[in-house]
Amino acid sequence: MKSLTHDGEQASPPSALQPSELATNGGGNPLRKWALRAIALTLSLMMLTYGLLAIDTGIVNFKSAGDASVAAKRMAMMRDADAGRPVDHEEVLSVSGPVLYLIGKTSSATYAYGKSGINEQFVEYAAMPKFNGVTLSFHNVLGGACMLVGALQFWPSLRRRYPKLHRAMGLFYVGTAQLAMLASMIYLLRTPVDKIYDQLTFCVGLWSLALGVSGSLWMAMLAAWRKQFAQHQGWMALSYAMLLTAPLQRMGWVGFGMLSPSLRQIEGNFAVSDTLIPLCLLAGYGVFTINRWLQGKRPQARVAATRLTPSPIWGKVVVAAGMVLLALAGYQVASTFLAETAFRNASKDALSLVPTGVVHLYERVIFGSNSARWFFVVAYLMGIVAGIRLLWNSFMMSKPEGRMSTSEAWISVISGGIVGVIALSWGWQMGLPNFTTVDGGAFYVFGGFVTLCFTLLSAFALLRHEMGWLKEWRIFLLAAMTGIAGLDLVLPLMTYMDVAQRFVDTGHAYRLAYGLPWAYLMLAAFVAAIYGEETSNRFAR
Repeated sequence: MKSLTHDGEQASPPSALQPSELATNGGGNPLRKWALRAIALTLSLMMLTYGLLAIDTGIVNFKSAGDASVAAKRMAMMRDADAGRPVDHEEVLSVSGPVLYLIGKTSSATYAYGKSGINEQFVEYAAMPKFNGVTLSFHNVLGGACMLVGALQFWPSLRRRYPKLHRAMGLFYVGTAQLAMLASMIYLLRTPVDKIYDQLTFCVGLWSLALGVSGSLWMAMLAAWRKQFAQHQGWMALSYAMLLTAPLQRMGWVGFGMLSPSLRQIEGNFAVSDTLIPLCLLAGYGVFTINRWLQGKRPQARVAATRLTPSPIWGKVVVAAGMVLLALAGYQVASTFLAETAFRNASKDALSLVPTGVVHLYERVIFGSNSARWFFVVAYLMGIVAGIRLLWNSFMMSKPEGRMSTSEAWISVISGGIVGVIALSWGWQMGLPNFTTVDGGAFYVFGGFVTLCFTLLSAFALLRHEMGWLKEWRIFLLAAMTGIAGLDLVLPLMTYMDVAQRFVDTGHAYRLAYGLPWAYLMLAAFVAAIYGEETSNRFAR
C-alpha cells in the first residue's frame, strides 16, 4: 500500500531523502543548525514573555474600564512627572500594569508618565465608556493568548513529533487571533479618532493590521485545506508577523526612552509606529526563512508538480504593474533629488501636507550635498533598470528558468549597496524624531538598513549560486528601493483624500504617505516569497 507524505505526495523510495534526515539537510552543518535553533528559541521566549505581559495588561484595562478613580490616579502621575516631582513606580505597577512600569524604570518620568505620552492614553482608557474599555481589554488578553501559542507553531521539531498538538494549537491560535482582531475593529468603530492613541496614523495602522491578520489567517486555512502545507506555513508566518507589531512597538518605546529620555514618549513613537508594520513583516519573513532553512529540499522531480503558479494572464498583469511602479519610482527619484531644492516639483497641495520642519531638514541634509544626490540617483536608476529586467526575464518570458543574468544581479547588488549606504548616512544626519521634524531620520535609517540587508543577502546567494534565494532577495531589494521613493509616489495621491486639517498640521498625512508604501511593498514581497521557488522546493515540516 502506498503511503503519503505530510504534503500529500507518495512516500519517497528508500534511496530518497527520509524525514529523519530532513533537519540535517535543511539546516546544513550542525553549527548552523544549532545557531538557527538558538535564534528561534530566543525569539520564542521573548514572544512568550510578551504574551504574558499582554494578558496582564488586558486584565488591568478590564479592572480600570470606566473607573474615574483610576483615571484620577493616572492623571496625578502625569502632573507629578511634568512638575518634576517623583513618581511612585510601585503605584504605577498596581494602577497601570507592567508595560508602563518597565518604560518608566528604563527612561525618565516625563517620557513615561508626562503629557504627550502613553500614560495620557492610559488616562483615556480609564475614562472612556466601559464597553470600549472592556472591548480593548479582551483584545489585549486574546492577543496575548495567541502570541503564546503562535510562538511555538514555528518550532520544526514540535510540528514533526507532535502533529496533533500542532494542529490543536493552530486552531486555538486562529480562533484567538481572529477574535482579537474583531475586538480591535469594534473598538475602532466605537472610538473617535482623536481619542485613539497616536490618532489617525495609529487608527489607519490598526485597521490595516486587523484586516491583514484576518485575511492571512483565512488564506492559511485555505492553503491547509488544499494540502498546500508550504504555503500554509508562509501565510501563518505572515499573520504572526502582523501580530508582532504589539511587542515590537513596546520594545521600540523602551528603546527610545533609554536612548533619549529627554524626548516625550509620542516623539519616540513617531519613529517606532511609522516603520512598525514593514519591520514586523520583515521579522515574520525572518521566521519563515529560518523554518525553510531547517527543512529539507524536495527531490527535483516533485518540485515542478507541486509548485504553485498564478494564472498566466493575471500573473503577468501583476508583474507588469510592478514594472510600471518601478519605472515611476525611478522617474520620481530622478526628478525629486536632482531638483535645486527639496520638494521643488511637488504641487502646492502636496507640499502643504509636509511639515515645515521636515522641508528644512531635507534642505539641510539631503540637498546640502550635490555629489551624494547624484551618486544616489545614478545608483538608484541602475538598480531599477536591473530590477525591471529581473521581473521581465523571470515572470514575463515563456521559459524564465535559467535566464537570470549574473551581470545584472551584480548591478543590483552594487546599486543597492550605494543606495543603502547613502540613505543610511542621510538618516543618521537627520537625527532623532521630534515634534518639529516628526520622524527625523527614521525612514532613511530604516530604508537604508533594509536595502543593505537584502543587498548583502543577494550577494551571498549570488556567490553561492543559489538562484531561488537570489530571485527572492532581489525582489525584496526592489521593494526596499521603491519604499525609499514611496513618499514621492504617494504624497500627490494624498491630496485627493479628505484628511482633516488638524491631522495635516500634526504630521499624520506626511507619516502615512511615507509609511503605507513601505507596508504594502514588504507585504507584496512576502506574498511573492510564499509562492516562490524556495518555498515550493522545501518539505513543509
